[in-house]
Amino acid sequence: MNTNKKSTLLFDFFGVISTEIAPIWFEKHFDEESAVKLKADIFVPADLGLISEEETYLKMQELSRVPAEKIREDFYALVNINYELLDAIKALRERYKVYIISNASASFLRNILDTYSLYEYFDGVFISAEMKLAKPDTKYFNFVLDSIKISASDAIMTDDNPNNVKAASEVGIEGIVFKNTEDFITKLYKALN
Repeated sequence: MNTNKKSTLLFDFFGVISTEIAPIWFEKHFDEESAVKLKADIFVPADLGLISEEETYLKMQELSRVPAEKIREDFYALVNINYELLDAIKALRERYKVYIISNASASFLRNILDTYSLYEYFDGVFISAEMKLAKPDTKYFNFVLDSIKISASDAIMTDDNPNNVKAASEVGIEGIVFKNTEDFITKLYKALN
């Protein structure tokens, strides 16, 4: 039993448990300005569950002239799971509850979790499209805390996006910006001890 007050670890998925997907794809097909607009016009609604995974690919097809099925294949091919981090999470689950909290299309993320047998590493999964809330909205974090019935001070969140870590801190969740696994493990153990 840990003597530290923290009981729960919250992990972003893309950029932490897996590589980022959309930014890598955008880089190959769009300039930076277009990629920012595409994210706002397509991925914000997808993350909020306002459009489906299929509709997302069709909208991207319109803008990129790449067939929707090819975009889908590319997105799934870009998934690269961080097994080193998963090994650390497996050990941490002996003392802490561990959850995924991710902005994503629900079908896309759940397909990845199934394909790579990742559910066994986590106590639960919170996906923005299912919640109709997305990080960095503080309501997202409050929803997660309420759902798992813990206070903000009981949790540590890890995310590769500093804006999400900042938003989590606004509700009282300690945050770690993920850069790489080694750096993260050092910071996490410092935060837990």
